[in-house]
This record gives sequence, structure tokens and C-alpha cells, in this order.
Amino acid sequence: MPSIKICTDSGSDIPPELAEKYDIAVVPLYVFFKDDKGIEQVFMDRVELTGANFYDKLVNFKNHPSTAQPSPNDILELFKKFEEEYDDIIFISLSSELSGTYSSAHIAQKMINQSKIHLIDGKGASMNHGNMAILAAELVKKGYETAKVIELVEEAIKTASTIFSVDNLKYLFKGGRISRAKYLIGSWLSKKPILVVNPETGKIEKYTTVKNYEAMLDEMEKFVVEKYQPDDELYISAIHAIAPERAKEIKERLLKHFPNATYHDSEIGSVIGTHVGPKAFGVCTLKIPKLD
Repeated sequence: MPSIKICTDSGSDIPPELAEKYDIAVVPLYVFFKDDKGIEQVFMDRVELTGANFYDKLVNFKNHPSTAQPSPNDILELFKKFEEEYDDIIFISLSSELSGTYSSAHIAQKMINQSKIHLIDGKGASMNHGNMAILAAELVKKGYETAKVIELVEEAIKTASTIFSVDNLKYLFKGGRISRAKYLIGSWLSKKPILVVNPETGKIEKYTTVKNYEAMLDEMEKFVVEKYQPDDELYISAIHAIAPERAKEIKERLLKHFPNATYHDSEIGSVIGTHVGPKAFGVCTLKIPKLD
């Protein structure tokens, strides 16, 4: 049986305790804050910037931060770390439509023993591809061969979903995710957008808009319930940006429908948080494939 190392990026928002439990290596992305003098500070996502520390800076800093993927050398160093110890390395990345992380990993792959490195475009963000890394780690523990792990993860990607909402449109606007017109109209109408990640394209798409928080919960609950069967084996993650009470509420709603699901919850890190802002919350779900 080959030894296999599962790796992902910090955009997966896997909590440190889960990464340790499942022996998943995480390469950080970067967040850049520029002060009024143009001096830029660089922070590693979920390493040097976490939780309230990041969101305080996001709200109070005059200039909106920018984000960047790990460099090819960053990922190459990750691969080198495990190259001798493991027969194969599987790297599951942020959606290639949302980040250049997959591209960096592809370049790094060419700089090392390519036959040992296997890349999967997670076509999602936050615990969307975080759950895929956990699934891969579980499959490795069950003794599946590398090719079968990759096959099952890619099958699961087609069943994944992410639905989320934001408390304030300005972070989507500042992060370049919506136009100025949509920002102004939405703010004027006090509309709360609900967005989804398309599992086929890995792109963020508008799902609907609502007027208040209760309607957000209703739409998210309906979306997940209509997508899966009650007896489906699922990973479900309530994600939030320093809004644990919101994550708790949507999780409690879904527990009524999917009591047997496995729940992996997470606080949204600084890279995803740069674009969604504080009080954003949502749900990432993944259907576990039928195993032999």
C-alpha cells in the first residue's frame, strides 16, 4: 500500500485541529495591507493573521487589503518536505477560477518528480475544498490507492456546494467581486446577496437577494435540503467570519434534516474574509461517494 500525503492551501479554512487530526499539510496564501505612506505589510493567511486579529484590521485599516496565492517556490518547498517520506502527494487547491494557487502548484509540479505529485482543482473555496482534503485523508486511512483516492475526490467535487451571504456589500465591491453599480443599488435597497459556488466551473454566482437575516437562513436551508437526500452521507460545514452564532443557527437547522451528516465547522480566514467581510456566513457541503 503506497504512503500518500494530502496537502491543500489555507483558502480551505481547515481549522488547525482538523488539519492535525487528518494529517493534512496546509500552505498559506498571503494578505497585503498598505498604509497611508504606501508601505506594504505582508501576512501569511491563518498563520500571522487569524480571527478577530484580521477582522479588526480589515474594518479599521484605511486601505482595503489585497490577497495573493502561494508562489511556486512556496508549494515546491511543501512538496520537497514530503517527497522522500511519501510515495505520492495529492494537492487539492482553491478553485482555479478564484485564485492562482492551482497554477502555482502546476509550476511547482514541473520542478520536482512529477510522477509523485497529483493536483486536483477543488473548484471551490473555504471548507468546500477543505472537506475534499478531509475526504481524501479519510480514503488514505482506509487504504485506498492513489488513483482511487483521486477518482473518488473528483467524483465528490461534482456533488459539492457552497452557499453564503455577506453582511455588507462593500467588501465584495472593494475586493472586485461586484461592480460599483451593483454595490450602490444593493446598498440603497438594503439587499443582502446570497451567492453560490458553481461546482462545475468553480466560479461564484448570484443565487438570490433577500431583505433580512431570517430570509438568509431560510434560503440556505432550502438550498441544501433540495440538493441532497436525508440519507445521503455528507460532510456539512457551517462557515463564518467572526459570527459563530450565525453558523450555529444554520447548523441547527440542517441537523434536523441531516442528523447523520459529519459536521466540520470553521471560521473564515483572512484570504476569503478579505472579500466577504465580517459577519459573512454560509454552508459548504459535500456528498461522500459510495465506497467499495
